[in-house]
Amino acid sequence: MATDERVGVWLTDIGNVLQDRGFVNKHRDFINKHCETFVEDDENKLEYTAIFEEYVGFVEEAIEGGMKDKSSDFNMEQLMEALPQYVEKQGKAGDASQQALEGPAKAIDMLLNLAEFESLKATMLLAKRDKEDKKGGGNECMFAVSVEDGAAGTDLDGLISTSGSHFESNEGWNRLCDRSWLVVEKKDVKTDGKEQSLIKTTVTVDLPINLARTVFCDFTQRRGGWDERFAGSTIHKVFPGKGVNNIMTIKQHTPYMLKMMGVPESFTFRFIERIDFPFKGDFYHIIAPWDIKKDCLDKDNKWIDAKAGVLRAHPTDPNKTIFIGSSTNKMNWVPDWIMSTLMTSMMPKMILGLVDKFKQYVKANQPFEDLAMDFSG
Repeated sequence: MATDERVGVWLTDIGNVLQDRGFVNKHRDFINKHCETFVEDDENKLEYTAIFEEYVGFVEEAIEGGMKDKSSDFNMEQLMEALPQYVEKQGKAGDASQQALEGPAKAIDMLLNLAEFESLKATMLLAKRDKEDKKGGGNECMFAVSVEDGAAGTDLDGLISTSGSHFESNEGWNRLCDRSWLVVEKKDVKTDGKEQSLIKTTVTVDLPINLARTVFCDFTQRRGGWDERFAGSTIHKVFPGKGVNNIMTIKQHTPYMLKMMGVPESFTFRFIERIDFPFKGDFYHIIAPWDIKKDCLDKDNKWIDAKAGVLRAHPTDPNKTIFIGSSTNKMNWVPDWIMSTLMTSMMPKMILGLVDKFKQYVKANQPFEDLAMDFSG
């Protein structure tokens, strides 16, 4: 098996190959040519297999051709075999090592498409959605609003009130991803004298609000049926009163790109949900990292701060829902190039994949029960 040092060098070189203008143009043309063949259902048609095999051959040929001039000992089989272990080790490395991952990030995102058909399918569906948006000239997601929960204090009631009061603030945001159905924005702020970034996501999902709420807020064991990252949950405490209010630990299968940054495979948090907040008909929720031993907010959590989100019925289409979410990015050491890759490539594919898998799960598990809505306590 190739050493970690060689894998790192290969990935950096592959990243350079993949940014070559000639390859970028050919790759774009291939995706645009075939994306409309793919549909969001659980049937993997025979023609999908043929496209996948053609794609693998096309990309492998480009990589191996480009690597001839860069690395005489390059071996694709050895790279794919060593990649999982390499990513695992990089995730445990120090911040200085993680900051050097700009080149490998692009390469790994592309190699995932070679190794996993579902990853390529998500790429095709994303491209198809973008083409349809351009044809229709749609802009249904552009009334993005913000949830500046990161600037609030450590009191949960204050956190909820503050995030709700900022829902109409739209100034100072830099767009990382700008699609008609998905907008991802970043805003640099100072919290307790520290430089931090707020990340805001506004996305339109092709589900009515009751099902969209189930996709995003159901953390029971059945979530594993549509969320491949979900590895189980444990509820530690349930608080009385209206709506959902509990403390839980979620285990997850961490994607390659996040493993490289050392993101842990489990989080403990307090989850609170409210109805008709900040506006009538909205479903508001907040996820706050929690210290079980001290039974309080985990202010020193390295990876996450409180995240707020709102599910809002689409203004014109009852079969669509607007999801607006915001969180504080505690990974300011991550280069903008990698953050941009995460937000413009991985996130859209994850969202589309989640909704696609959920639709398949609902279809296969009829009659399907929505997540219970008990706000009468």
